Amino acid sequence: MFLLLLPAAIASELPPGEPLDKALALHLGSEGLSHLGDVVERALPQSIPVTNVSDTFSCSGDPGDLIEYTLDEMDLQIGVQDVALEPSPGRLDLWLTLTLSSSASQLAVTGDCSFLSGLNETCGVELPVTATQAHIGIAITQNGEQLDVNVDEVELSISPIGNPLSDCLLGDAIGTLLNQDENALTNILMDLVEPELDSLGASVEESVQDALDGLSVDTDLSVGEATVNLSLFVSHFALDESGMQLGIGAQVEPTELSNCVVPNEGSPFHDAAWPDFNETAWDTSLPVDISLFVNRDFLDHTAWVLWAAGALCYSLDSLEGQPTSTDLFSTFVAGGFPDLFTQKEPVRLGFAPDQPPVFKFHEDGAPFSLQIPGLKVELYAALNQRMARIFQLSADTELGLDPGLTAESFAPEILWEEGGIPFSESWNEILEPGFAAGLYEVLNTLLTSTLLPDDLLPSMNLPSLFGAKLESIFWLPSADGQWQGGFARIDVAAVQPLQSPGCSGGSLGCDGGDSDLDLELLLGCSESGSGCSDSEGCGSEGGCDDTGCATGPRVPPRLLLGFFCIGLALARRRT
Repeated sequence: MFLLLLPAAIASELPPGEPLDKALALHLGSEGLSHLGDVVERALPQSIPVTNVSDTFSCSGDPGDLIEYTLDEMDLQIGVQDVALEPSPGRLDLWLTLTLSSSASQLAVTGDCSFLSGLNETCGVELPVTATQAHIGIAITQNGEQLDVNVDEVELSISPIGNPLSDCLLGDAIGTLLNQDENALTNILMDLVEPELDSLGASVEESVQDALDGLSVDTDLSVGEATVNLSLFVSHFALDESGMQLGIGAQVEPTELSNCVVPNEGSPFHDAAWPDFNETAWDTSLPVDISLFVNRDFLDHTAWVLWAAGALCYSLDSLEGQPTSTDLFSTFVAGGFPDLFTQKEPVRLGFAPDQPPVFKFHEDGAPFSLQIPGLKVELYAALNQRMARIFQLSADTELGLDPGLTAESFAPEILWEEGGIPFSESWNEILEPGFAAGLYEVLNTLLTSTLLPDDLLPSMNLPSLFGAKLESIFWLPSADGQWQGGFARIDVAAVQPLQSPGCSGGSLGCDGGDSDLDLELLLGCSESGSGCSDSEGCGSEGGCDDTGCATGPRVPPRLLLGFFCIGLALARRRT
């Protein structure tokens, strides 16, 4: 009966240890990529607070050219206009369109800086709304069983920046500069920022590469007495306007084969084609963002290798450290069993399946079921001075496997048939029929607690991507029963903007400032410093050097640093 569940045409057999190119598949459609862009858009912080900023600023090699400044509390404001993640052949392009501005504040400046001598004034500070666009291009190519990631140079464009200072001599100087060149502030700021974008691109490249490298898995699986090595590797990759396709191959190799079963050459192998990668769940009009596909060949092969390695073979000859005996089984076995043994004799209870388990997919109930045909249970006992087989029980049973995939967790569960495994008395020459009625519950307990316990499959809480989660998760098998597809949408409704701890207690570049979150690249602060070094100001020769006097891509706080470099640029032009 169980063999009839197999497809009519079995192409071949897959021996243990042979690779299988089509095991799993993932499709992230264009709508799914668009929703990931929505996650980034919603998660970007709306403002970065700047507090308790004061420092000294060296204008040149002359120790007398020194400015002291203090900036009152202010917020750097980020207005996200659009975030787009666009797929095209072999690449993803991330476009961020936003505006930068600030709340009104005041800047107190005292000291001397070239021709700007005797400064002792308070300037109004407010960054006008400035349009900004950033672009990160990511190329992904398949190289054998690896995916190689290359990130283009990060592109940043900033529209002409208006005068952020007012009501002071330094502000008038900046106004004069802007009358001569409306892009003056923008150009100086870009000179500061552009050298730092290289390190941002390298960080993105490393992060994406690490994530894709994590698709390659090499681990051991242990079930019962069997141990097998499972390897997963990339076998197919495609990226174009319709989204991203990712195919995973597998290799399952046993540590050793068991002598408790007699395997054939390998598992049934149909070498099915990859499933259809569409924007809808197959055979429906339901739109989906993410599709996960599981190949029956992969599951059947894994089950076959575990079976051949003895996963369902079990011999009970002791219980809680004590040898099993006829006295113990006389409690559960009737039909004249106690009368056979006038004295206590050792016994052994053995489990073994005649045939390998196979999988079947379902639309309703548990999406996966494991069919276990020909499960045998035999009892051996010392009778007439030899170990004799007393009886044999058999069952064709089925286990439901529910992945338990929800928006919050992955908690797979084994579902047994209602009423337990339907054992029947298949062989007996000594006992009266019905001898095993009291044994069935014990056998079910042994199997469920020893061979396939509830905690056999790992569970985990799924990470939340800034509050985004999966929704509408459902499973549908393909028409030919070869693939099981899991389909989901991405829900971004709960994504909230990150609350930036901002920068405090440092210089205008947030140098040495406090930050409570390890999100320096996103929020604009870093323990490694930004802006000018503490020892040399903006370079030993005065002004801002070619590297921007800093490390790390911190665009918004550099706007403040730029105001001072602008003033120094004016001073150098007029001397």
